[in-house]
Amino acid sequence: MKLSEQTVSLLKNFSGINQNIQFKAGNKIQTISAQKNILVSAEVPESFPSDFAIYDLNKMLGVMSLFQDPDLEIGDKTMKIGGKVDYMFADPAMIVSPPEKELVFPDPEGPKSVKNSPDLTSRLTSFKAKKSPYVFVISLIDILSASDFINLSFF
Repeated sequence: MKLSEQTVSLLKNFSGINQNIQFKAGNKIQTISAQKNILVSAEVPESFPSDFAIYDLNKMLGVMSLFQDPDLEIGDKTMKIGGKVDYMFADPAMIVSPPEKELVFPDPEGPKSVKNSPDLTSRLTSFKAKKSPYVFVISLIDILSASDFINLSFF
């Protein structure tokens, strides 16, 4: 099995949330932070044949980067990377894993997008006034200028 660039990119992002990950059979990957306050899930083009755990995702990605487009052979206790490196799986009991039950969020209470304008503050204040328990904050200061549009997606 080969991982697409999209999947490798997702795994790099996931490693910033939690260094370890539990892969489940199928095409869905997910992780949760060690504090259990950030949960991320994604569907990927690849389908994993079995469940396995990786203790240090950054280290595994580093080994993969030693090869150009490596083939991954997933076994019972190891993954062979590039046909040369046996990467040992972790004990799933040592991994901080997301809950088995899928979380279901209610429909959003506000607009799907908000234009960056002086009116933005008043719109966001109205969300606070509704005392919604679902608040998502995105820091865009470093990547957006005042002329850009801000799209706030509520899950």
